[in-house]
Amino acid sequence: MRPDAEAEDEQILTSLTRFDFVACLVAVYGGADYYPNFARYRADRTTSLTSQLVHDRELRQALAFDDDSRLAAALVEVDRTAQREGFFYDGWEGYPDDVMRFVAAHLPSADKQA
Repeated sequence: MRPDAEAEDEQILTSLTRFDFVACLVAVYGGADYYPNFARYRADRTTSLTSQLVHDRELRQALAFDDDSRLAAALVEVDRTAQREGFFYDGWEGYPDDVMRFVAAHLPSADKQA
């Protein structure tokens, strides 16, 4: 999976958690079912990716996230589920501040009420 890393290298687990996070986000954005397997692990495994996502429009476009308000709503949904599931494993604890600012700036007002 990662020819640049040894089998026991932590980069492999980090890559898997990042992949799973993105897969969940794509599923929610597209209206599909998902399960946040990444939530078993602390958010620092995905923090740099989540921050990059909100700062890099080209990355969002490459992932077909063409509507920032839909992306903000998807981020909220994934976070809710991940925090609920991660609680049992002392895992996912939420997004960094820059992601929360993106969500606050782009979340549709109806979703802010929820």
